[in-house]
Amino acid sequence: MSAGINDLRRQEKRLIDKGIKKGAFELALKVKREFGLEEAIEISGFSRTELENEKLDL
Repeated sequence: MSAGINDLRRQEKRLIDKGIKKGAFELALKVKREFGLEEAIEISGFSRTELENEKLDL
């Protein structure tokens, strides 16, 4: 029983982490549009390719 609960907790954590990363990426895209690509890369830590293509690799 405890293994099933642990699996659910891991899944929940992955979903939360994925949501946080998506939110951070959306903010990075806003920074890119407002201040430019270089600033967005420096502030966010996302790759140039991700920000140029506006596609997050999860």
